[in-house]
Amino acid sequence: MKDQGDFTFLSGQLSLGQCKILVTEPESGHQSVALFLVWNKEGSGTRTHPHIARIETDKTVYAPGEQIHLKIPDIHEGKALISAESGHKMMEQMWYDISKNNRTLPFKAADNWPAHIYIHVTILQPYKQDHNDLPLRNYGIVSA
Repeated sequence: MKDQGDFTFLSGQLSLGQCKILVTEPESGHQSVALFLVWNKEGSGTRTHPHIARIETDKTVYAPGEQIHLKIPDIHEGKALISAESGHKMMEQMWYDISKNNRTLPFKAADNWPAHIYIHVTILQPYKQDHNDLPLRNYGIVSA
């Protein structure tokens, strides 16, 4: 037996990013999942891949010694490795424990950092977690 179906979303009905459709067969309870990306032609779409974490800072320019507040996705638990890099050198690395409702990671802009820096984030979630649909390993980058 082969059942098929289709559905259509109108332009603008879905927000940008990764979407998940879960279909459940009522008699057996069997479920099937489809993941897809929604993006507009203005962006490259790379920030909407499931393993690319959306990373944000509270500002775009920081003075040396100023506090940076880095926002990461809502992760129930795990670890985050933050790497501050210039175009050719690793400036600093920091590990953070991530807990529920802790989306902001604070750290200071060091005196030896150049005017433009890249902040790389690697988020590690524990195996068998079921609090979100993100992959166990997520990556993101933002410039400050």
